Amino acid sequence: MIITFKNIIPKYFASFLLVILTASISIAQDDIISDEPSSELYEEISEYQKNLTDTYSDEDTSILSEEDRLKFIAAGGHPFFPVDTSYHIVADLTVYPQADKIEFKTSTTRIANYNIYGKASFRIAGKDFELFVYQDASPMSQKLYKDHLFVPFTDLTSGEETYGGGRYLDLMIPEDKTKIIIDFNKAYHPYCAYTDGYSCPIPPVENFIDHRIEAGIKHLDIKGLITSSAELLDKSIAYHDPNNNWKNFDATLLFKTIMADSSERKRTVRINNKKNTFYFDSQYEEGRLEYHVKNNLGTAKWNGNSTIPKEMSDKYRISDDRAVMYRNYYTYLYGMPMKLRDPGTIIDPSVKRVEFYGKSYDRIKVNYDPEVGSDTWYFYFNTKTHALEAYQFFKDESKNDGEYILFEETKVIDGIKIPSIRHWYYNDGQKFLATDVIE
Repeated sequence: MIITFKNIIPKYFASFLLVILTASISIAQDDIISDEPSSELYEEISEYQKNLTDTYSDEDTSILSEEDRLKFIAAGGHPFFPVDTSYHIVADLTVYPQADKIEFKTSTTRIANYNIYGKASFRIAGKDFELFVYQDASPMSQKLYKDHLFVPFTDLTSGEETYGGGRYLDLMIPEDKTKIIIDFNKAYHPYCAYTDGYSCPIPPVENFIDHRIEAGIKHLDIKGLITSSAELLDKSIAYHDPNNNWKNFDATLLFKTIMADSSERKRTVRINNKKNTFYFDSQYEEGRLEYHVKNNLGTAKWNGNSTIPKEMSDKYRISDDRAVMYRNYYTYLYGMPMKLRDPGTIIDPSVKRVEFYGKSYDRIKVNYDPEVGSDTWYFYFNTKTHALEAYQFFKDESKNDGEYILFEETKVIDGIKIPSIRHWYYNDGQKFLATDVIE
């Protein structure tokens, strides 16, 4: 039976309960221990996670300030690891006949009193682990929640993908005192992960799991959450170009491109924004291609000659106009995110917190005036440093065409932090295209 969080934690009662978010109560222990069809279990976990987000989103039940609640909604609610039913574990339970008391340190000076109910033993990925299981010893909880158990824990994701203060699980006392369900997909964070004013128990060192528990809730820094694309862009530019050097940028970039077939190509690019000049040089098997641009006028040369053999101009699409296209291409890609302030750029005002190829990012969507461009772009920013770490474009998003680019490493060039390695992929099928490296 699924019980909504609204029924468990009304706003006026939240400060007394601290953190008790029980979402599933089974009528019979046999029903708990028996194997559930994975589809039903998946739906149950998904409903639990949805209820958790709804509780924080609803103005009647949320512990958040109105400003933070709106930020939380704009971010799409709680982020979670993908539901993984292998983390729905039937653990061996050892009940302690004489319940020892334990004092938990909390996020404040308060001491929280608990009884040690017992110990759960289980295996994950072939390794044995144990967690102590507790009952709240406060008189109110003893009366209202006498059948509830509490499991605070930390693991190797704590302080990284999840809150450094640990995560919690709420369990029910099973009828069969030898077995208990531990579902890490239902792990949640204490209120202290989101707002001030609460006193949250700190998981004891005995409940550290020396393993990455990639299930349940991920951390969402609501206080540091940026929901305005203008603010995010300002912070990203401050990271990449703290001294406003881009307008006078003057540097020569030496590129090595490793193609999907492992062949390599080397190019030289010089961008001089102060003088409004651009230079491109690439050596091909048949000869050397150069592009020069000065004040939007382009010149192409082949082996130092502006008269291009037709065979070569057809093969490599060489032209004076293409020189300007190359200038626009390189200054656009390597001038990010500063180039997003160029005229004709249409930036969606909202920021979305998204998962993109295994990492959480703040994302903004960009379109352009028709005379500037017709593609749809997405830019992905580090949620902590606000560094631009990936981007993606579509010619027709409904067809999933276009490409995405993932960055690695950074070089400081003429005072600007520029990603030095870029991996290119097709959106469709995630097929690898090439890697560009600034040498």
